[in-house]
Amino acid sequence: MPFEQKPRVRFRNDPLVEVVCQFVFVSEIEDIRSGSAEKLVKLHDSIKGKLPLFKKSKNVSLEVNTDTQSVSQVEAPVYEFSSIDETVRVVVSPDSVAFVTTKYESKEVFFGYIFSVYDALVHVGMGLPIKRIGLRYKDVIQRSRLTENGESLQWNELLKSSLVSILEEEELAKAQILGAHSNFTIVLDSIDKNAKMNVNCGIVNHAQSHEQCFMIDSDYFIEGIFDYDSASDFLHRANVKARDFFQWCITDKLYEALSPEHVES
Repeated sequence: MPFEQKPRVRFRNDPLVEVVCQFVFVSEIEDIRSGSAEKLVKLHDSIKGKLPLFKKSKNVSLEVNTDTQSVSQVEAPVYEFSSIDETVRVVVSPDSVAFVTTKYESKEVFFGYIFSVYDALVHVGMGLPIKRIGLRYKDVIQRSRLTENGESLQWNELLKSSLVSILEEEELAKAQILGAHSNFTIVLDSIDKNAKMNVNCGIVNHAQSHEQCFMIDSDYFIEGIFDYDSASDFLHRANVKARDFFQWCITDKLYEALSPEHVES
């Protein structure tokens, strides 16, 4: 079983910048495709206590017809519900629903949004079985936030050597490395025989300060046919594995620098 089980903690100096969950449905929700005003109003009424803001937009994609060698533009309606500060957004399209937060508090809070919206979709007659579930965590390690003289810290002091091996090459270390990325996908039998995990990690530049940071982007997903209960079970198991993986990535020095607090599971 990859990634040793770790205790649940909350980091006071949390590097988590975004969490995304997506359900892809077995078919399209016709009421979303057609923009059924009555059902969309009912849906918003059911969730506006948590997600009061509501707006409509379009998702534009290209569709290639190999028979006629033609390309056409396809538009689909997208409905977005969000919190007042827009740190939590739910995007409903005809074939999927995505949940995004840039201010993650806990799995209980985030999963509360997910299942209250899914319940509301079922309640108004827009619920469908799910064929793909994804849960994605994006952490960005910013050295300047760790100590007063954070830039003196080396990546190999903070992260597992296998993640930063290219940054430790003596010849390359003399130059300014502008970018270094790696990715891998593995089977996660410990979650489910069909579960997989895709990881992208590497050097990124901070949008405001332009500081060189390290991103760990891990996506846990499964495909099949799922109902409410099986989707919930998968999300809880994926959440635990995400915790184990992140702590596997970091050294004891970084773990302490992030100021962990024990949390009851």
